Order: sequence, then structure tokens, then C-alpha cells
Amino acid sequence: MKIFLLTIFLYLSVISCSTESEMDKVNFKNEAKQLVLDPRNSKNLFDNKGQEYYEVVNSYNQKHGYPTDIRELILQVESVVFTLSETNLSEMKFLELSNSGVVDIIRNPEAQFQQMIDAHSLDPIAKIKLLELSKMTFEADNNNLITFQERIVAYEEAIIDNEKLNTKDKKIILSLSSISRYLFLADLDRKDRDWEKSKTARKGCNLLDVRQVSIVHFIIAVDFLCKQKEL
Repeated sequence: MKIFLLTIFLYLSVISCSTESEMDKVNFKNEAKQLVLDPRNSKNLFDNKGQEYYEVVNSYNQKHGYPTDIRELILQVESVVFTLSETNLSEMKFLELSNSGVVDIIRNPEAQFQQMIDAHSLDPIAKIKLLELSKMTFEADNNNLITFQERIVAYEEAIIDNEKLNTKDKKIILSLSSISRYLFLADLDRKDRDWEKSKTARKGCNLLDVRQVSIVHFIIAVDFLCKQKEL
């Protein structure tokens, strides 16, 4: 009888430990999910730039659906640019998009980003820091977004403390890093669901994914932020 009771006790202990272990894993996943879904960084004084940009993108998606091909992406970007130009960026002229231009960005975002910053008057150190930001952004995907958030927040803190960067270049870099955070981290679950719905409705098309759309927006954002400095 004693052996039987001991066996039951040990069995229940194992189940209890396993349950606690599983609960710990669930709690960790939930905490990680909450971390990923919060793109904010209050230490970045230009955090509102990313929020404003993403709100315009999100508003468009709610009206027209998530873009899944190049034609739809161009329409989305043009609408976002137009909306921004009607507000605080009214003096600026933006990059004109074409099918081939978007294809070039998707095929080789690194080269297109380099070409973009070379076209603007930035200090050499600012260009180096922007290239560092672009590398983090282009490496971001759904498998490493917690790491991406941690890296970009640390990157922003280093930019804030960097005494070699002038005020205007800091504004460009921190605004762009904020836009990158919001594009990749905001409303991930909903964006994935919206993309899946759009993909299902367009079987057989040459579809873009969420990451590609975010990268195109990120590179376009470089153009208008640099032009803002040049006004």
C-alpha cells in the first residue's frame, strides 16, 4: 500500500512539474508576443514619426486591403506619400515609383538603399549609421523580431549619445529607425491575417509578403526624410 501511494505521489509530482514547465513556456511566449507587438520607444524623441507613418499605412489598408502585388504596393505607397505631403511635408517632392523601381528594391534592397543615401547630402558618419540601420532592417523577419527590437532600441540609444552626429542627421536617423520599428513590429498578428486573406483571394499571382512591403516603405522613407533636411 505504501509503495502504491508513493508511486501515485511521484506520478503527480512529475505531472505538476511538467504542467508548471509548460505554463512557463506559454507565459514566456505570451511575454515575447507582447514585446514584439509593442513598437514604441519613449527614449526616441522622434518616435512619433514612425507612429504617424504607420497610421497612414494602416488607414490605407483598412480601406483598400493589404497589398500583395507590385501594382497594389505602388498604389499604396503613392497614397501614403500623398497623404504625408498634404500635411507636414507639403514642400517636398518624392521619389516617383515604377514597377521596375519596386522590383529593383525587392531584388536588391541593399544596393537601392546605398543608391538612395548617396543621392543626398549627408555627413559620412550619418551614412555609415544609416547603413547599419538598413542592415538590421533587412535582416528582420518573423523568426527574429524580438532580437530586432532589442537591437534597434540599443542602436537608437547609441545614436542619441553620439556627439559626432549633428542635430539634423540625428533627426533623420532616429525618425527612420522609428518608422522601421513600426513597419516591422506594429500589429503583427493583424497584418499577417490581412495578408493571408489577400493571398487567398489572389491565388496564382506573383505575391509580395509582409516583409517585402515593409522594406519598400523603409527605403522610400529615406528619400522623404533626407529631402526634409535639404529644404
